[in-house]
Amino acid sequence: MIEVEVDFDNKMLNSIKRRLDRLAGNADSIMKSVLKDVTAKVKADIAEQTAGRYNITKGAVKKATRIRNSSKGKFGGVVMVKGPVLSMTKFKVSPPRPILKAKNRPDRLSAAIKKGGLKPINEEPKAFVAKMKTGHIGVFQRTGRWDSSKHPTRTRNFNRKMSDRTVRQRRGEKEKTRHNEVIQELFSPAIPWLVGNEAIILHMKSEAGNTLMKRISYEIDRILQGGT
Repeated sequence: MIEVEVDFDNKMLNSIKRRLDRLAGNADSIMKSVLKDVTAKVKADIAEQTAGRYNITKGAVKKATRIRNSSKGKFGGVVMVKGPVLSMTKFKVSPPRPILKAKNRPDRLSAAIKKGGLKPINEEPKAFVAKMKTGHIGVFQRTGRWDSSKHPTRTRNFNRKMSDRTVRQRRGEKEKTRHNEVIQELFSPAIPWLVGNEAIILHMKSEAGNTLMKRISYEIDRILQGGT
């Protein structure tokens, strides 16, 4: 999980009250308004900066981002980014969908987490795109293991000896030799890991500080000029 804190210390609070002079009673409302705007700006910046560096949508980043305000009597907030590892198909994968005809499949599946060109996945066994019964599409890899509780030894041995072409040609054997091998899905980093990029963190802290000071000055001027 990644957290970005936005806090008002006593020094800042006293500075706001001095500038407001006889209208110092408005300091609390100023801080609440500023806090709301700054945390919203940080959340938007997180999505923009992350989507700008990685092949992931702003919407996916925003969905993983939450704003938590401080308890009553305190002025501050935390922008939190939480989430599990993601399917590689959430990023850029080529081909993005399963290709049924073997002759149309590329020799290697390619993927890119960061913005830029695709790179082949050179791990063995070869990675491939598949659609599960649930409708989920992901990048998978064979494990070389069979689930003996579901597939008897004779079927497993038969599958090892027979070529795929011969298996397809043997009438009546197709159903009992399909999907015998256990496969595993390959995952990409979680969104908090992406947001933890040093350049993104530095940018967010800088923008949060600048936005904080600008919004405080704006709110003070608005109140002093009789604004509501």
